[in-house]
Amino acid sequence: MADPAARPGTMPVQRRDASFVPASFDEAKRTMEVVWSKGAPVQRTDWWNGKRYTETLSLDAAHVDLSRMNAGAPVLLDHRVYEADAIIGVVEKAWIADGEGRAIVRFSEVPEVQRYVTQIREGVLRNISITYQVRKFEITEEEGKDPVYRAVDWMPWEVSFLPVGADPDAGSRGAKPQEFPVEIVTRGQPARHIQEQANMSDPKNTAGQPGPAEQTRAAVPPPAAPDENGIRASAIEAERKRAADIRTRVRSVGLGEEFADDLVSRNIEAPAAAQMIVDELAKRAAPAAKPHNVSVGYSPEDPDVSRAVAGEALLARATRNLQGDQRVAPTDRSRELAGLPLLEVLAEHARVCGVKIARGLRGAPLYDALMEQRTLATGDFPLILSAASNKIMVKAYMLAAPTYRRIAARRSFADFKPHNFLRFGDFPAPAQKNEAGEFTYGAISEARNQISAEEFGRIVRLTRRMLVNDDMDAFSQLPAMAARRSADFENRQFFAMFALNAGAGPTIFEKNMPSGRALFHAADHGNYVSSGTVIDVTNVGLGRAAMMKQKSLDGLLLNTVPRFLLTSPDKYTVAEQFCAVNIMPATDANANPFKGKLEPLADASLTGNAWHLFADPSESEVFVYGYLDGFEGPRLLTKEGFTTAGMDMLLAIDWACGAVDYRGAYKNAGA
Repeated sequence: MADPAARPGTMPVQRRDASFVPASFDEAKRTMEVVWSKGAPVQRTDWWNGKRYTETLSLDAAHVDLSRMNAGAPVLLDHRVYEADAIIGVVEKAWIADGEGRAIVRFSEVPEVQRYVTQIREGVLRNISITYQVRKFEITEEEGKDPVYRAVDWMPWEVSFLPVGADPDAGSRGAKPQEFPVEIVTRGQPARHIQEQANMSDPKNTAGQPGPAEQTRAAVPPPAAPDENGIRASAIEAERKRAADIRTRVRSVGLGEEFADDLVSRNIEAPAAAQMIVDELAKRAAPAAKPHNVSVGYSPEDPDVSRAVAGEALLARATRNLQGDQRVAPTDRSRELAGLPLLEVLAEHARVCGVKIARGLRGAPLYDALMEQRTLATGDFPLILSAASNKIMVKAYMLAAPTYRRIAARRSFADFKPHNFLRFGDFPAPAQKNEAGEFTYGAISEARNQISAEEFGRIVRLTRRMLVNDDMDAFSQLPAMAARRSADFENRQFFAMFALNAGAGPTIFEKNMPSGRALFHAADHGNYVSSGTVIDVTNVGLGRAAMMKQKSLDGLLLNTVPRFLLTSPDKYTVAEQFCAVNIMPATDANANPFKGKLEPLADASLTGNAWHLFADPSESEVFVYGYLDGFEGPRLLTKEGFTTAGMDMLLAIDWACGAVDYRGAYKNAGA
């Protein structure tokens, strides 16, 4: 018989810290015993209602499903479930003993894993954590205390080694967390209900005698009920903004959705995620080391090493006056050079490369000596300067978040040829087959729109005077300025395309409309209201209904819902008020059902009263943008000037944007 106190629900997988003993490491077998759970209580927050609770894991063998662990669960680095390289071992055996969850883990023998095994054996990498799924909770509630959720049916999935212990509240949550059914059984009621239930017997007290809480605690007046809807809405909105901010930053630099998913699911806050994105970009951009027959440390006389050290020194010196994440500290090997003027750093590198540059020269004489030896033109100076400049620019470009990236999906462009963006219809409906008949073929509709990447660029000059004067402020500001200009350029290009056809948007081509129609078209697309109305529940509701009623190429209803409300700066305040989650209505009749469901956006490229609704681009693509493969974002190139003394710096960007569908967008002319 079903438990009358049980209720169904969903919950994402959870994580919590565990421990191990380095002394248990077996060299021959490469195994180690770990304690992956002691069932200790952990404070967590229910992100759907904002309430805190205490979670405990039952370590009764009947309550723990070890099938996944004993089937060879992975041993990972830092819960990086999307990366095969993060697998460092496997669980060979898991069991419950003396109130603890224990396991024998075996580490891989591949060379890439050895350094982690060494750190684990030495006790340097000493934190471990598990991911697990709870299928049933028993809840005990007591007045004045957080409810206790005791997991009585749960399954561990994997074991991870971490450099820093996991946050106890860090469940696997993100923009779209993977959730699983969980049965929740309430075993006790809050004390404030005791008076109301004085005549009810405890389910386990068949004699109908008062329960323990009634015997030891008097009834007290219930406290004022918290605004649970407000708490829930605020928590959901904060989480949505965190995830959206991280995904926008990751998409803008082309690191891929898997990297964004990992940052979001690991509960990384946006500022920390920004630095991790920069680190990942630097790691992926690092040039491959040239092979050597013998490699023991590094030699300062090696030209490759000298070039890298010079670049590190210039980067540290150029960013020393910048703030926060944009500032780069010198490395140990570049610390000495970081205090030298720009030309002297280049002279030191030239000497390592065998170029004879007299010592003691400064300023203009040193510049002339370097020019005489063609060091500034044909040597490594352009490479060193470009590398340092690009690292400064990447940091600034990553921090920029132009509006268009919120409503456009990122796609790749292999070359400069027109790229066909196909939109397919629906799978054909199944047709009945007679007893002696055959299955019949169906067709899938398609439509295509073409978009091409284009080359853009502009040259600026690092003059002889700037180089002689050692103007590092100008050197550090130029790449940052280039990054901001690139982001602004992309945004202006996008909204110029957005404003085509007198504000109705670019032309969209469909199979039944080969001549095309503007993106926002009342008659043929059903997504434009030319007789403008104000932003309110009624009119936004009409827009949402129009989007939900849009049909696919084969006529199926799409049920697309809006995610963003886009306006000009003139209507941005109204949009913010409409979408705000912390404004409470005076009456239920005035409640805003869109509160917390729409995110307001505005851009100075837009004017007037018009307002737009857009679906999340990951669910319904309307616009796309992208870069030429291999050139993900703007880049800076330097070379010797041809007409005047100095260095030319080229800002280049290969970029594209366009529209591919109309079904995820809606426009109202506004009032």
